[in-house]
Amino acid sequence: MRAFGLSFLLPASRRPADGSSGWTQYLLVVGLWLTLIGLVWFFIVAGAREIESTAETQARNQAQIYADLVEEFVEQTLTNFDQDIKMLRDGYVRGEVGPDLRPWRDAQHARSEIAVMYAVVDANGRLAATSGDQSVLGVDVSDRPHIRFHSLDPSDRPRLSAPVVGRLTGRVSLQLTRRISAPDGAFLGVVVVSLDAAYYDRFFARTRVRDKDVISLMGADGAIRMRSGPVRAADNYSGQPLFERMLREKSGTARVHGLSDGVERFVAFRTLEQYGLIVYVGVGVEDETSILRSGIAYLKSIAWIFTILTGISALAIVIVIKRRHEAAMSRTVVDELSRRMAVIGGLLDRSDALLLAVGCDGRVHFANARCAEFFAEAGRSGGRDVQSMFRFAAEGASDLFLERIRGSEAAPVSFEQDLVGADGEQHLFLWIWSADDKTPADGRSYIGFGIDVTARRRSEMTAIRSERIASLGDIAASIVHELNQPLNVIGLACTNVRHMLAGRTTDEVDRRLDRIDQQVGRAAGILDRLRRYISGSGTSPSSRFALVDAIRAAEEFVADQLRIDAVRVVNRVPPGHYVRGDRLLFEQLIVNLLLNARDAIVSGANDADAECRGEIVVEGGVLGDGGFFGISVTDTGPGLSGEAAARAFEPYFTTKPSGRGTGLGLPICRTIVQAFGGEISIRNGERGACVEFRVVVDRGGSSALAGVAAQ
Repeated sequence: MRAFGLSFLLPASRRPADGSSGWTQYLLVVGLWLTLIGLVWFFIVAGAREIESTAETQARNQAQIYADLVEEFVEQTLTNFDQDIKMLRDGYVRGEVGPDLRPWRDAQHARSEIAVMYAVVDANGRLAATSGDQSVLGVDVSDRPHIRFHSLDPSDRPRLSAPVVGRLTGRVSLQLTRRISAPDGAFLGVVVVSLDAAYYDRFFARTRVRDKDVISLMGADGAIRMRSGPVRAADNYSGQPLFERMLREKSGTARVHGLSDGVERFVAFRTLEQYGLIVYVGVGVEDETSILRSGIAYLKSIAWIFTILTGISALAIVIVIKRRHEAAMSRTVVDELSRRMAVIGGLLDRSDALLLAVGCDGRVHFANARCAEFFAEAGRSGGRDVQSMFRFAAEGASDLFLERIRGSEAAPVSFEQDLVGADGEQHLFLWIWSADDKTPADGRSYIGFGIDVTARRRSEMTAIRSERIASLGDIAASIVHELNQPLNVIGLACTNVRHMLAGRTTDEVDRRLDRIDQQVGRAAGILDRLRRYISGSGTSPSSRFALVDAIRAAEEFVADQLRIDAVRVVNRVPPGHYVRGDRLLFEQLIVNLLLNARDAIVSGANDADAECRGEIVVEGGVLGDGGFFGISVTDTGPGLSGEAAARAFEPYFTTKPSGRGTGLGLPICRTIVQAFGGEISIRNGERGACVEFRVVVDRGGSSALAGVAAQ
């Protein structure tokens, strides 16, 4: 009690002279604990702030990049069509073009998938010339806002209208217009090109990376010209603080909340002064920082667990100090310890631990009941040699075992050793050995205490594998996220090149640009499949899907690996059969079986350079009355031994080399098949191993499997 500072509980006659040292140790333990916890939380909070700051910077930079790309695209397309309508205006004033503008359009190579129609409106607001249907000449369009704008504005500046439904074309379009003026400044009419609004919609949709991203094109009057994304706010943003800032500055960034949905976004804007337009791009803050926030939350959870555990440890240390000093002050400690040692001796004799006494010559002097039972010894009588009594898992381990025992001469030693029991199973024991210094040196005895730690080691290895798999998923998700950005930039650049070279390309250039688009789309599809496989998103647990589609998707996922190993897949599963459940789980089942079959083929192939080292055949058909659909996956590998076939579905059992297999693939497959209401088995086929399983068929409408999948 002196060290713990509870001497005041003793009678005055038994109190120690000084109890301050106990309080000192107590305060020291608490102070060290508080210091350690403070440092841990300091670094976590500081790191979280740094991570969030970095993520915000990246999101702001991303918004600026997309704003620059959209600005370049819009400015390029508007500049091209502005040049066209200026040439049309000049030709109309000089009388070089007539009411039918189609010859002029073809002569100027002004035909484009964006331009819906070219037109000239006279001073009275009537259609004087058009590249469309000539029967509409003379139609009155003076009520259009862009016609009224130019009749009142004497300046020669272009104007882009809000999307309107063309009275003549019936299509939603943007009207890019310029005023036609006489030499004395009198109003002679308006030259117009109608641009397809759907084209800009598609461009904005391709540019927008995530659902919460927003791309808008607004005029200097605050009216929205075009927009993409989930936001559907007011049609006019005039009077908003950010809009007033955008009018003052040519470019900039901001962090704002959406007016209608309340989503927080990083915003980048660019001003096109020539056309009186503002490009507005918003990147969702939550989308950009969601992964980092989950990581920070994970670190904080670990910190809380660490805080609790270290607090418990500090409390345990204090309790230990208290009990030790209380025991030191008790005059009955020695008698109590002797009595308890006698009890412990009896317990050890009947415990699950192995207790041995071994001589320096390796002879067993004593073995408790558990030891005799483990090695199937008839009794515990001494005289047996350790090397003949113990069954070691590795050759040469017996000599090393004796050498380690003799190493406890100077101090107790502890080590782990694999042993094979009477049941034929391999067990891992933690041994603690100490020399009995009461015996002479030439006849030294050693006392050993062995604890079976096989289950603990398996749990530790499982936790390590799970952590590695989780880390690999996070890394792969980050890689998918990072690769999507350069793919988007490549796709946008390709689109811009098409517009810059519109009407001036050759077939070879078009073919090369098409190939770039196709490869970008293919890469994006691969990344999307990988993202959905990692996140487990894409289907609901009770969705209805075609078996052949899921099997093909699994084949595509591992196609590159199989191609590298020169393994061919033959899919003979007929179409038209459906099941209900989680499609991604079913795809994972097929992926596991294909990779297992691939490993079997590669391990048994003799020619590593062969064009086809083997093949995997996937077959299927309806069983019995049609309630089940059976599928088999057969490889051309060396097949399975009797023991491997019998233990194939045992967790952690594997025939692969160390570091290649976890022993969890087929147990996971069995769990997935059972979730689909089916069964799975494995056998040796005519050429190699064959895995067969069946699942409940969904014949449409409700299914009995829906309840199984939900459970």
